[in-house]
Amino acid sequence: MNPTVIRRALPADGDAVRKIVFDTMREYGVKADPEGIDRDVMTFGQPAAGVMAFVVEVDACVVGSVIITPRGNGRATLSKFFLSDAHRGRGIGRALLETAVNAASDAGLIGLDLDTKSVFREAIRLYEATGWKSIPQTDPDSPCELLYALELTR
Repeated sequence: MNPTVIRRALPADGDAVRKIVFDTMREYGVKADPEGIDRDVMTFGQPAAGVMAFVVEVDACVVGSVIITPRGNGRATLSKFFLSDAHRGRGIGRALLETAVNAASDAGLIGLDLDTKSVFREAIRLYEATGWKSIPQTDPDSPCELLYALELTR
């Protein structure tokens, strides 16, 4: 088996990432909203000011994704952290999350936030195991009932 490679995303990664994201959402019974909360995956890998997107490859195939989107207040939103079902439970997601967090810290950001749904139990366990703290959901219109924050140290 070839080594796992984590790299910056390219526009050509978009189709593979959309398949992983939407397949995973179906697997967990979550309805996709490409016009709303999931619009960031529709342009995955395309350059945007300050946005950092990463993919993880196994055997030269994209198997996971993550996006860091700065909000202008020293904080950023982490989104589209997804891993194909065949690659979960092997530490690949942890390495991808760590890469994104380190990139955010290296970019001078002071904190990250993410929102998620309670059905994504494995991801939630990983967030909590890596120092993310549950905070009150402040947006009553959000389709995600859970909000997490991670303070970055440099």
